[in-house]
Amino acid sequence: MYESDEIVIIGGDTDARRLAGAEDVEWFPAIAAMFSRDGSTASHLWFVRSGARPRTDALAALADTATSLDAAVAGSKILDLDDPGHLLSVGFATDVFDSPYTGLDDDELDQGQYDVVRDVAAVGGESLFVRRDLARGLGGPDRLLPSLAAATDFCQRARLRGARVIVVPSSEVLVVDGGTEREPWRERAGRLRAMGKVYGPLTLLWTVPVAFLSGFADSTLSLFLGRWTFFDWLRAWAWNLVRLPNTLGERRRARHARAVGDEELFRYQVSGSVSLKRTSSQLSDRIRARLPGEDAIGVEAIGQELRRPSLIVGVAAVFLVLIAVRSLWSFGLPAVGESLAFPGSWLAGLGAYAGGWNPAGFGSEEVLPPLVAVVSVLRGLTLDSGRLAEYVAIAGSALLGVWGTVRLLRGWGIKAVPGTLAGLVYVTGSAYQGLASQTAIGTMIGLGVVPLVLRLALARWPKTALGRAGRVAAIGASTGIVALASPTLLLVPVVALLVWALINVNDGGAWRAVAISGAGVVLAIPMLFPWAGAVDLNVFLTQGAAFWSTSIVVVAATMIAAVAVVVSAPRRLALVAGWGGVLAAGGALLARSAGLGGGSEIGYAGLTLVTLGLAAITGAALEAITRSETSGWRRIVGGVAVAGALVLLAASSTVLLGGRAGLPPDRYREALAFTEARPGDAAESRVLLLGAPGELPGDERIIEGAAYRVVSAPTVELWEADLAAPRPADDALHAELLSVIAGETSRAGEALASFGIRWIVIMQDQPYAAAWSERLTGQLDIVSLSAGLENETYEIEAAGAFRSMTSAGIAWPSVGADYEGTAETGSRLTVRDNAHGRWGPAPWAQSGVWNEVSADSGTAAFAPIGERRTQAILAAVWLSVLVVSAWAGRRFG
Repeated sequence: MYESDEIVIIGGDTDARRLAGAEDVEWFPAIAAMFSRDGSTASHLWFVRSGARPRTDALAALADTATSLDAAVAGSKILDLDDPGHLLSVGFATDVFDSPYTGLDDDELDQGQYDVVRDVAAVGGESLFVRRDLARGLGGPDRLLPSLAAATDFCQRARLRGARVIVVPSSEVLVVDGGTEREPWRERAGRLRAMGKVYGPLTLLWTVPVAFLSGFADSTLSLFLGRWTFFDWLRAWAWNLVRLPNTLGERRRARHARAVGDEELFRYQVSGSVSLKRTSSQLSDRIRARLPGEDAIGVEAIGQELRRPSLIVGVAAVFLVLIAVRSLWSFGLPAVGESLAFPGSWLAGLGAYAGGWNPAGFGSEEVLPPLVAVVSVLRGLTLDSGRLAEYVAIAGSALLGVWGTVRLLRGWGIKAVPGTLAGLVYVTGSAYQGLASQTAIGTMIGLGVVPLVLRLALARWPKTALGRAGRVAAIGASTGIVALASPTLLLVPVVALLVWALINVNDGGAWRAVAISGAGVVLAIPMLFPWAGAVDLNVFLTQGAAFWSTSIVVVAATMIAAVAVVVSAPRRLALVAGWGGVLAAGGALLARSAGLGGGSEIGYAGLTLVTLGLAAITGAALEAITRSETSGWRRIVGGVAVAGALVLLAASSTVLLGGRAGLPPDRYREALAFTEARPGDAAESRVLLLGAPGELPGDERIIEGAAYRVVSAPTVELWEADLAAPRPADDALHAELLSVIAGETSRAGEALASFGIRWIVIMQDQPYAAAWSERLTGQLDIVSLSAGLENETYEIEAAGAFRSMTSAGIAWPSVGADYEGTAETGSRLTVRDNAHGRWGPAPWAQSGVWNEVSADSGTAAFAPIGERRTQAILAAVWLSVLVVSAWAGRRFG
């Protein structure tokens, strides 16, 4: 006969201590404190979770079975306290990520079908019967982990010691069913910690990255179930990173006396990710539940659903968008104009934006545009894959734009089919193609979020104060994201809503939308720092020139469709079409405002208004023709409107050509690809590009009618697009090029090598090419590489054509915005970027127009400007606060 030696309470708050006093039992803050006490004669420990109710014979069944089978750990059958016939757990297997798999249905009844003692991967923490010496050796359950994760972790550590873990169904414990709809983030975090403790290095090498990816996929799919678990996923990983040193210490303790390898842990594991399978199953069930008919998965029912126009059009829209960006998947963004590869490292990109070195040209301390921060974050989220980040940026924005347009127009009574077609016009139409042709990458990315900002502002106003605060925070966050991608889009939602309010002058909701959108702008502005605190807005808004030119057929179709809908459609749809017409007209004027001093950024904002207007006109026209009110002469006029909308749709199809989302063909990735095949590291040197004005990537400088600029090899990256005002090194290069074109030197290579320039590329078929070709061909230390290359290309043979070089003549390649190489104690490194005292390591000295620093550490870097870095961190924190506030307002408001 087994009986308890004593009862103690471990852990808990003041209520637990008060209970211990009332029941006259001892209380310990942790199990280690209990182990430190001498005198106990108990051979086993029985851990019972607070709130659990064991049946009277539960302990006896555990003790008898565990001792007879020589099991070190035993667990009970777990039943629902409110419904004792409901079976919750009889031990469980796990997947490789330690997610529990019970094999039970959610409504499984206890009919004795599992009443057999068996070995399992783990048992729940509600009832855990453990041999005392094993518990002492393992240190007991991990105090940092919640119940289920702690029990799984304990069982895994026990099995690593060679202990046997069984479940005893004759021991029954009743608990309150917590459900599985939303898993606490700490359970996720606990499983990651448990993995880190027990698995060997080789297992961790593949399980950790796969766990990261499967968790990201699970969080993404959960969105379609109405569960926002992304931040839970991030929080679980962050929690483990913070506690990594402690986990490593616990790992040494867990694996120190191991008796078996990882293969023993694999014996009771199921394949795949249990969490991902569960989410996918729930999503599948949700989809099936929406299918018509009594037989939810019947072939006829599925066939009927597949014939629904909204589904067909939706799938077709997604397919067309993916076809329109197909080339980006294989090659990334074409290197042309402002369309350039994302920075090579997401951390380097964020660091450069947050007060770091601007690497454009010969570099400067000028702040980078916020788009660099956006694309760097995207690159980080795609595991630092540049090509994938570029594809996600453009394709994801387009798909989000279609979805947002559907949501926006639905609020005005426009159903899914016309809304989806309007969304296609929004992200592939004539105005969008205008943005693409001018390589306005930032605006193309921000465009996808604009309809969501409008939808949030126009949606039904929440009833509670918390809900309203959350709504305003959501508008502020989404407006800020739009502005980070393209700052001039900051005011586009307010302008669009103001036009809507003026058209619906008696609609209080429209004016409220203007007010809260304006509040969103105010909330979004702090997110633009440090850029907002350093930029010259006059220069920013007037530099460059955007000019939108479209077919007269598209212009005529837009005007005809807008007027026809206004004349023939029901009032609400007529107002939508009128709103679209005003936006299209006003936006077109902004898009062609270069003659009035407007810069390219103003033109991009105008094109955004145009594409909003075209989408509204298209949606209203296609919806109006389906309404019963549109009859008689109205139906005839409505047919004219539909014809105009179809012209806009047809014009959108041209974006499918090339598969680049309308962007021009690549010019500079291929033009610079030869640098990777040359001896040495391409990142050690620069390339001098010569071309016609307006043809070079990003900004350019002009000399004798030709445009020129220096870029990095082997490819030009986005953070090099915007050149700062000329600094000493820029002026020195300009003077040197004037000397070359004037024919004053026969050794131009030696002079250009001192700027870190190793190659010169003259873009083909330009009127100035012959003059430059003549001058360069006559140089004694420059050789032609043009054979087999599309552009006229030269290589400098003079020594020292490096961006940075030690006093021993060893080149250090650029890594991000820094330089790295082999450390040379006592040596100096010349960094051929514009001189600035924040370059290090110390001591720093100016060498002509360059920097000279110590080569002792093997790294040369620009010390971030503290004020700007603080501003960037505060901007990120502010965005997080807005996102969390928006989530809280939606969930609890």
